[in-house]
Amino acid sequence: MPEDFQIGDRIGGGGFGEVHECVRLSDGIIFARKTLVDNSEETVRSFTSEVKALSRLNHPHIVQVIHQSLSGAPYFYVMPRYKGSMAEFGVPSGKENIAKVFRGICEAIDYAHRSGVIHRDLKPHNVLVNSIDDFVVSDFGFCRIDDPNITRYTRTGDQMGTQGYSAPEQFIDAKKCDARSDIFALGRILLFLHTGLNVHQGADVNTVPGHAALVITRATQTDPTRRYQTVSEMTQHLKHLETIAIEHGAPGQLLELLEIFKVSGNAQVQDIKRTAELIRVCRDNSDTLHDFMIDLREDVFHRLYAIDPDAIRILVTGFSEHSLSRGWSFGYTDKIGSACHRAAVTTLDENITGIAAATAAIVAQSHNRFAVMDIARDLLGRCRTNRSALAAVSVFNKWGCTPDFLSVTEFERLHPALMTLVHQGSEVQG
Repeated sequence: MPEDFQIGDRIGGGGFGEVHECVRLSDGIIFARKTLVDNSEETVRSFTSEVKALSRLNHPHIVQVIHQSLSGAPYFYVMPRYKGSMAEFGVPSGKENIAKVFRGICEAIDYAHRSGVIHRDLKPHNVLVNSIDDFVVSDFGFCRIDDPNITRYTRTGDQMGTQGYSAPEQFIDAKKCDARSDIFALGRILLFLHTGLNVHQGADVNTVPGHAALVITRATQTDPTRRYQTVSEMTQHLKHLETIAIEHGAPGQLLELLEIFKVSGNAQVQDIKRTAELIRVCRDNSDTLHDFMIDLREDVFHRLYAIDPDAIRILVTGFSEHSLSRGWSFGYTDKIGSACHRAAVTTLDENITGIAAATAAIVAQSHNRFAVMDIARDLLGRCRTNRSALAAVSVFNKWGCTPDFLSVTEFERLHPALMTLVHQGSEVQG
């Protein structure tokens, strides 16, 4: 240890290295020293690569190397002292703070990529935090440096990364990883920021705000070609969606597109894609989703499902919620029934079929509308798989209803899960 520093207590570490607190004697400032404890050739190379990467990067959200010693054991470097990792201290509270932290992380990785450095092990444990304004990306031990003057040690077929955060290709051939591998990890970090959970802890993209869910879904595609191709592209898209959400313009834009579809015989691809995005942003606005779906043309519905089936599942779920939350005129219940039928027969999606069947049945029964009962009978008969039947049962259970208008013959033709529901809920009327 140089005379200017005095080593202190161990504050972390594991695997190949340990981290100790240290004090710079000249001014009393507290730093942290990361020391390599495994001096095998491979780990020394990895540690050296990390220090070289950090030494060439100068960004407020990338950990800074204050001092280094790579000439021989003990191998170490000195960096600013942080209270702990984002994984230890949890996610920041509030949407604005989440956006601020994620934006800072993305800016750091975008800068690293433009400087020829791919991190390859991004995760909450590798984001060190002092405050909402003072945080850095650290642990570049698995990084790849695109520099002809630096020898690459990753071999074809090598695997590296952290399950749940690293892209699938890293566990096949890490040598072929590029910026899109870090983008996958950034998507998972955004999920963590919104849920406070890792994937293996049950973090669910469907529980986060629509604009973030859309970005997470695209960033974490298994196929790298379907992800964002640059960090800048991802952050610009997220900012655009956040602006829509903040300005509360998404419902109006979605209904504006509905009017375009009504008068246009051939909906443009960009309008279809934009509609799918807006549906996700409006996922909590069930009334808007209801109004949009009630008059949506069948051909547009089909194209939307082909491009983004998850967005259509969000649409149908929101439509169902609003349809079952209030009373309607007889004429309008017919429109609800028609929309349910259109959703099921257009997509042939098992979840959508189940939700549409139960929605039509509950609306028909609560309003005593025989025309909609006929639609419900048809749709309930289409619930032949476990997935579709259970989707219907879930809706019936949530609203405390059973399709009591079915005849004995119709009842006996139901999927067993629906038969059990009807039998337990009420006596089947002949």
